[in-house]
Amino acid sequence: MDNIKSILLSTKLFRDLTPDELDQLLATQNITVTTYKKNNFIVYAGEKITSIGLVISGHVLVTKENVLGERIIMSALGKGSLFGEIGAFSDKEVWPATVIAQDEVCVCFINKAIFFVGCVKNCQSHRKIIFNMLNIISNKAMFLNRKVEYLSFKSVRSKIAAFLLDEYKKTKSLTLSLTINRNELADFLNITRPSLSRELANMKMDGLIDYHKYTIKILDLETLSIL
Repeated sequence: MDNIKSILLSTKLFRDLTPDELDQLLATQNITVTTYKKNNFIVYAGEKITSIGLVISGHVLVTKENVLGERIIMSALGKGSLFGEIGAFSDKEVWPATVIAQDEVCVCFINKAIFFVGCVKNCQSHRKIIFNMLNIISNKAMFLNRKVEYLSFKSVRSKIAAFLLDEYKKTKSLTLSLTINRNELADFLNITRPSLSRELANMKMDGLIDYHKYTIKILDLETLSIL
């Protein structure tokens, strides 16, 4: 449990909390820790939501199906990331998407009541996590807005370029280590796997990028920025 608390304190949700403040919060709220094997379903879209999930280790995929039954990857999340935070505060109170274990995963489920149960002392720790959650939801809304922009690009190359530029801005590195495979990246960008592979090869031949397995290196940032 001490190891889990250490991970919780390193996440955005519990940012700026002291160990004692975290203990005070968790003393009144139930949390459960569950492990999942690769490709296991963690939650299904439409199920009643009573908690939010926080990835302790491993990676998960947040997915939805369109009207044709095709899977669309909304996001790929790793250690310290939250899922379910939007659905937890909606009127419908259901999981908005299906979450799948991308590899062996450990997830901590935190009862959403932690944000609603009043604190008679109006303690600082409650104010901190509420502010942190507002920040997380705001950033998630910005990400989803960017996801819509990906879908609006007409060419496969422009979608790939936009994705790589966003990853570069997040990591500040021209060498990108992706956490998703080609199939998952194709689903995320809403293109077919053959189209993705073909365009990546073309971009490599044009001297824009180089790649090997999960690593992509940006060779021509300037040209990539104007695609």
